[in-house]
Amino acid sequence: MGGVSSEKRIARALLYTELGKSWLVQFGSSDKDIAEKIDASLTLVSHSEFERAIQSSLEKTASENDLPIAFYAVREVDKQNSYFEQYTNTTTGNIDALVHGSDHGSEARIAAIIRNYSKTDSNKLLNHPSLQELRNKKCRAIVFVDDFIGSGKRTYEFIESFWNDPTFVSWLSLKYLKIIVVSFSATERGMKHVSKHKAKPEVIVERSCPTFRNMPWGQALRNSVLNVCKRYGRRTSRSHFWDGYGHESVALVFEHGCPNNAPAILWAPIKGKKRWEPLFQNRAILAGEQSVFPLRSHVVTHLLRFLMSDRRSWQRAAS
Repeated sequence: MGGVSSEKRIARALLYTELGKSWLVQFGSSDKDIAEKIDASLTLVSHSEFERAIQSSLEKTASENDLPIAFYAVREVDKQNSYFEQYTNTTTGNIDALVHGSDHGSEARIAAIIRNYSKTDSNKLLNHPSLQELRNKKCRAIVFVDDFIGSGKRTYEFIESFWNDPTFVSWLSLKYLKIIVVSFSATERGMKHVSKHKAKPEVIVERSCPTFRNMPWGQALRNSVLNVCKRYGRRTSRSHFWDGYGHESVALVFEHGCPNNAPAILWAPIKGKKRWEPLFQNRAILAGEQSVFPLRSHVVTHLLRFLMSDRRSWQRAAS
């Protein structure tokens, strides 16, 4: 007998939170089933699952490349200027992994993962090294770490800021070092965009990105879902993002934030006369919704299957 997957049950629990109830009631009666389908189709990634996946990917990348290896958290940059000019502390000569006083997003979480991992061997695992440290350590590879590559714009521009440094470009041209991009997830278009950078980065993604356009549905259901996103997206403050930034229709949500590549009905902020109440206000995940995120959903699913299988074995042995 078929059932509902554990991931879908977990996502549906969002509708039992206060925000979830407020979100669902905004849909007309004929659209509520589709709204519930949208919610149930979300993949929720907890802090724990995200951090373990990134940590594992960094360890694997380091083991497969010559050391020393450097790690940098991807962040918003001025692509017209060198990364090192923008973020080298003029007093210490070190790189400021995070700018004090600014609004830190996923890069703060990633910077912490990099810092902790680098402590295990600080001579070979370099935490946001300066240009001079890269030279002194004779670094062979640098790894740019991101949580999610949607359109690919942010990651591409981050690489571009390194490309704007003549010394760095010469090292790449002479093949003294290489660039590797590591991300928890990415859209297909985002990966292609980043891969096309003239620095020729290797792109490593831990998990494929679910979108409402690539769900294993029939065309009629897919059209219905996108139609609901579009019609109700007009009621939001980000109506031009009704199917997400870059038209990606992403169905992946992190506990640390909802990508703006997801449909606007999920995250667009309440603003002015646009009073649509999203599940994730301005992309933030509040405590009520955080409680729904699984520790590590796919691991829990496999463990339950294993335990049920063992239970059946015990029952057969006892009979």
